[in-house]
Amino acid sequence: MTRINSGQLFALLLLSSVWQILCTPVQPQGIFWAIPVGLIQGLLCIPMLRHSPESVLHRHPLLCYGMAFYCIVWGARTMAQAAGAAPSRVTRDIPPALAALLLLVTVMHTARRGLHVTARSAVLLLIPAALSVILLCVGAWKRMDCPTFRADPESGLRSFFSAGELAAVWLLAGQVRTGRGRAVAGWLLARALLCMLLTAVCITAGGRLTAQARYPYVMLAALSQPMQGQRADALYLLAAVMLLVLQLTFLTGLCSRTLRLRHPEWHFVPAAAPAVMLLLAWQVPAGMLDALASGMLLPAAVLVPLYTGIFRNKEAVA
Repeated sequence: MTRINSGQLFALLLLSSVWQILCTPVQPQGIFWAIPVGLIQGLLCIPMLRHSPESVLHRHPLLCYGMAFYCIVWGARTMAQAAGAAPSRVTRDIPPALAALLLLVTVMHTARRGLHVTARSAVLLLIPAALSVILLCVGAWKRMDCPTFRADPESGLRSFFSAGELAAVWLLAGQVRTGRGRAVAGWLLARALLCMLLTAVCITAGGRLTAQARYPYVMLAALSQPMQGQRADALYLLAAVMLLVLQLTFLTGLCSRTLRLRHPEWHFVPAAAPAVMLLLAWQVPAGMLDALASGMLLPAAVLVPLYTGIFRNKEAVA
């Protein structure tokens, strides 16, 4: 399989984190917990980077299917988040069934080209994503009113259990030859700083609306209009759609790569996985998907990599 480099790994992880940040409720405590949570996750990434998953997933079908199922659940939650965060004027102009069909076809087509192509695309998408964040902050500048921030342990736990990228770090460990540690460290730092910045901007500019909105960053995009008479909604919507397609393609690629480690002949996975994600997002309540994805994060991102290290050490001793 074609490998990816450290820069592409950084771009994939960061853009995936951006989507998660945008779809997460905002609390002032997140500013204080961003760095500590990032440090804990960095420590958990150490065994993941030392032991690639190929041999373990090939020999243990339960782990292989479990990791693939986690990617599918993660993708279904992403679709549910997109359906909930879509502005009413978008859902009014485009029927939800048509939007879901177009999204499904797009993800199927892009995922068939391989995970390495998705990784190259992620590097290019960093530019419009960064531009959107800059415009969002500039447009919200005049509305900022600094409140008082307080730390809350619950916010830190919520931040930890929404970081599905930890599982992706382990699944991609064997795909990057050099610079894996540097890429992961850069991703954790950039994600913490971005989370702190966006949380501060959203709370200081949105005020009471932030606590009332289910998706505060969507609300902030409506308030932030930096180009005076020309609204920036089109740019924000374009960036959100690109992030959504990239996220689903990324998860489909992870699922396909995981299953094909054990079943190389399964060429249908890039087409079947998005369809299963859409079916789950349609049939399962969003709260249940979120709870399932958060509950699976601990075994998928912590316990399985630790088991991999023990398994590899036993092999070395034998």
